[in-house]
Amino acid sequence: MASCEIPFSCKLDCTILTPVTVASEGTPLFSYIQSEGTINLAHVSGYYTFVKPDGTVDEDACVLVIAPLPIVVRKTYAEIDAIINPESR
Repeated sequence: MASCEIPFSCKLDCTILTPVTVASEGTPLFSYIQSEGTINLAHVSGYYTFVKPDGTVDEDACVLVIAPLPIVVRKTYAEIDAIINPESR
């Protein structure tokens, strides 16, 4: 759920995906730990659909570009775009 009463104080409650890399017999395995969080969207400088380490696109996740590191959230690109750019709808 997002609340955007005034510009630049928009908060997004969402599931955040934290990457975890585990080596199994010399091969890295990628996994993600999910946790609930709130993000201040005023700090987002860009966003794009998430691409998994194996090269497949995850349509249900989006990367938010926030300094110093990008954050992967369990929201689609369209959901994030509708919140950040409501006038383009």
